[in-house]
Parts: sequence; structure tokens; C-alpha cells
Amino acid sequence: MRQRRFTGASDAPISYYHCISRIVNRDKIFRELEQEKFTQLIHAYATFCGVEILTFCLMGNHFHILVAVPRRPDQLPTLDDFLLRLAGIASAGHVEAMRALLTPMEAAGRAVILEPYWDRMWNISTFMKELKQRFSQWYNLRNDRKGYLWEERFRSALLDPEGNTLSTVAAYIDLNPVRAGIVADPKDYRWSGYAEAMAGKESALAGYQNLMKLLGVETVDPMGALEAYRVILYDRGEQKGVNQPGEVPVVRLGLDPKVVAAVIAANGRLERAAFLMCRIRYFQDGAVLGGKAFVEEAYQRYRSQFGVNRKQGGRAAKYLGGSPIFVLRWLRIKPIG
Repeated sequence: MRQRRFTGASDAPISYYHCISRIVNRDKIFRELEQEKFTQLIHAYATFCGVEILTFCLMGNHFHILVAVPRRPDQLPTLDDFLLRLAGIASAGHVEAMRALLTPMEAAGRAVILEPYWDRMWNISTFMKELKQRFSQWYNLRNDRKGYLWEERFRSALLDPEGNTLSTVAAYIDLNPVRAGIVADPKDYRWSGYAEAMAGKESALAGYQNLMKLLGVETVDPMGALEAYRVILYDRGEQKGVNQPGEVPVVRLGLDPKVVAAVIAANGRLERAAFLMCRIRYFQDGAVLGGKAFVEEAYQRYRSQFGVNRKQGGRAAKYLGGSPIFVLRWLRIKPIG
């Protein structure tokens, strides 16, 4: 039975989600060419759908995306803006055909033609569905393959924009290649929003600048925001334990504590977050994450989805080292291996 997807309130100007999806049988198909294509599609469909990628990470058999989805605006895009968005996901011939069709039309007739396109925008489900479908078509055609490519429909968690929920989830996503032992520093893993930002990609830098603004860290320039985020990332990504004979074994792969100390000393320490980040299923399965009031509001909107004996929505997430993050769905099994 499918679990209900939890979405932001209808009057919320922007809703934030952590989305994840895996390849069928968990096959590791994401190699350099596939990662390059998928990254291209992420940005193309984000532009078309009018959503913002705060960060992302492509691993061998799955991907994570932290995305901001605005409410449908009262003032819809102009024809030129629409065609520019369309150009990222459609052929030049199709774009020109749409231009020729729509340009001479009166506003009422144009609105009828464009409404199905507007329905595809500002919607997390449509963005993820079309992104995955487009990549599946490309991959299957290139590999003379048929059938489903993805293990299941994507999973998502609705996130509270206030407090440290977004920055915590962003760090969790960006630290994936470090936890997997692929790189020692997240900036060295090319297929991620963090690496794109470190390389100077404007859209990636804008994502981290918005993250820092939501955390209350105002910076004049995007690189300043990235530096502030790097302190948080290193603080939360520090390796726990050591790997020397006769000493405490590594209990969590992460960043070298000496490097962490150097980064924090050089940039100024922000708040200490003692979250155990390794294999935390709450970030994928908690359904709604954030402050108690935020989770309670979502619970009341979806009250009919829960049993009559449940009295409240927000539950303090276990195994997060006393974090003030609450979740809507309480896991039945211990989320940390």
C-alpha cells in the first residue's frame, strides 16, 4: 500500500522537501556519463518547473535532492519566459513551433494552451516524475533496455524552513560520498550541489545562500554564505572514533577531526550540532521534519491518515543526540545501524 505523500500547506509561499529515489535492484548504474546526463536534467527540469535545487547528490544507485517549491504565482510567466523554460527540456523545433502557435494568439486562447504546462510547474511530484521518466527514456534507449529503471516511486519528507532542519538535511546529503568512503572532502565529489558551488556555479551558490538566510546568517555575497555553510558541514561531518589498533574503532565515517578543527578555527565556530548522521532514516522516512509546531500543523491537515488513538503529530526524533527536530512518522525500528 502506498504511503501518503505529505506536501506543504496551500498558503505556504515555499515548501521544502528532501527527495530520494533508487535504481531497481539497487544496481549501480550511475557512472560518469549517467551522472553527467542526470545532473543536466536536474537543472533543466528545475528551471522548467520553477523550483530551486538547494543541494543534491548522485550516488552509484540513488540520488538525493533538497528542493524548494514555490506556490503557483498569481502572475504567470511571460511567453518569452515560458519558451526559455521549455527550451531546456524540448527540442528547438518544438520550441519554435510553440512560439509560432502562441505569438499571434489572444490572451484567452493562449491561456487555454498554456494551462497544461502551468499544471506541470511548481509541483514536487511532477518535477520528480518527469525528471525520472526523462532519464529512464534516455538510459533505456542508450542501453537497448526495456522495463522499469527505478525501484519505486520517489520518497520525500516535508521540511520546516525555520530552525536548523534544512541545514541539517543539507549536510546529510552533502556528506553522503564522505560517509561512503568515496572522498575525504565533500568538495571533491563532483556530482553534488556542494561541489558545483565550490566550483563557482551561480545556481548552486544561490542555493546555499538561501539556506544560510533561512538559518539567519546574512551574507553580502554567495561565497560568504558557502564559507558559513562549510563550517556547519564540517562540524556535523566530523568522524567519530579512530581506526588505530587497540583504540576505539571508527563508528562513523566522516571528516578528519584535525581538518574539522582547522576549518572551524579559520572561519569561526557556529552552533555545535551533535547529530549522529550515519544512516539516519528519519531524513527519508520521517514524512515531515521540523519544529514541533510545524509538524503539528501538517498532522492536523492530514489527520484522517492516522489512527483515532493518536493524540498529537510532532514526535521528537530519536537517536539524534537531543536535537530539537520533530518528525511526523515515528520509525518502528532503530534508524541507526
